[in-house]
Amino acid sequence: MMGKVRKMMGKVRKMVGKERKMMGKERKMMGKERKMMGKVRKMMDKVRKMVGKVRKMMGKVRKMMGKVRKMMSKVRKMMGKERKMMGKVRKIMGKERKIVRWGEG
Repeated sequence: MMGKVRKMMGKVRKMVGKERKMMGKERKMMGKERKMMGKVRKMMDKVRKMVGKVRKMMGKVRKMMGKVRKMMSKVRKMMGKERKMMGKVRKIMGKERKIVRWGEG
């Protein structure tokens, strides 16, 4: 009778050991998983930061483009004014030449 009990106890002990081993493995896996999640989160943060920087840069570029466009329009306007002035000068010069050629009036 005692032998049977002892045998049973041994089996139970073995089962308990296996169970504990499994629990340990499970915990280890959980730890690894958590570590991986942390790494992934870190990477995501880096990516987010990069995206933010790029967006900021794009904003600056857009602003610069706007300034350039404004400047170009000003330059164009100035050129137009210059041409107008040149036309007026030509007209005056022509009138003067006419006067010189045909005398007064």
